[in-house]
Amino acid sequence: MRFIQNIIDHGMNPSSGLPWTVCDKGKWSNRGWWFDRLPVPGHTGYLVGQTLYSILRAYEVELANGAAHADWLSFVERAMQKVETTINGDGEYPYVMSEKTGAGLCYDSMSGVWCLAAAAYLRTITGDQTGLDKLLASEMHYYDHYVAQVCCYGGPLDIDKQIDSEGVLAYMRAVRRLHQLTEKAYLLEHLRDALECEFTFKFCYNSPIQVPPLSHGWSSCGGSVTSVVNPHIHPMSSTVVDEMLYYLTYQEDAYIRSRKNDTIAWGLQTFARYDREYDYGKAGWMSERFCYSQGLLTERYPDGSPASTWFALMPWAVGCLLEGFCGEYWTCDDDNQ
Repeated sequence: MRFIQNIIDHGMNPSSGLPWTVCDKGKWSNRGWWFDRLPVPGHTGYLVGQTLYSILRAYEVELANGAAHADWLSFVERAMQKVETTINGDGEYPYVMSEKTGAGLCYDSMSGVWCLAAAAYLRTITGDQTGLDKLLASEMHYYDHYVAQVCCYGGPLDIDKQIDSEGVLAYMRAVRRLHQLTEKAYLLEHLRDALECEFTFKFCYNSPIQVPPLSHGWSSCGGSVTSVVNPHIHPMSSTVVDEMLYYLTYQEDAYIRSRKNDTIAWGLQTFARYDREYDYGKAGWMSERFCYSQGLLTERYPDGSPASTWFALMPWAVGCLLEGFCGEYWTCDDDNQ
């Protein structure tokens, strides 16, 4: 909570009206490790939208536990007023926004759909449906141009607009919130198509991993390949378990349910149940890199032999599991046990 409050109190760029995306030794900026990969400097739709969405998620969790953070909601509302002016004629949010004015500088990427997800989520919280038609038009653009083409490129900032599994995850959040607001049947169809798109990255079998520690009983089944340029699995796709459950509350689908179960089972084996289960760290630790093949074996044991995971604690990776397993539609029934 202190981390979020620090963003609320100090993290807004007064020139652009958008949240900064990096704080290094007390200095706020947009110069993160991805900075040199951007075509121009500035705020990014990927990080701005994800920040606002995550603040809203935290706001709802806190509110459910009796703590109302009006300043958190106000922060998002102020930033969203600026963000929604940047939608171009196609209905797309920017890839990069100006640090001076907040104007959109670059487009043609899936990453800005995080802004659509945040905009739709804000309306589910406030009940204010102003501009909803514009959001629906934006959703249709992302569906037609990216999801229906099974070509969701330009999500995260480190792969130079290649096709990845992350952009469509943000789209799922957006279309789920828009369906909550409108109950339009076609949005459920779009959600299923988005799930199908993400499943093209997901293992439905266990690959024969030859390199420890993952060669010792670990399974790739249920994990999703990061992108077309990264030969490993990371847990980002575990975050949309709730979107799968949301879909299943409206439409029973044996295939979606089986993929959901695989995703949950995969996630439960990714963190250490006891100290050094994966040859490093403590119970509860988790890496972000799981090598299902001999690609990208950069980590080494002390004797110089390769390892199939990073020997590191990645808090964001653990956060992906927590988000996926603590959603609004999660129930501890027989299917989710």
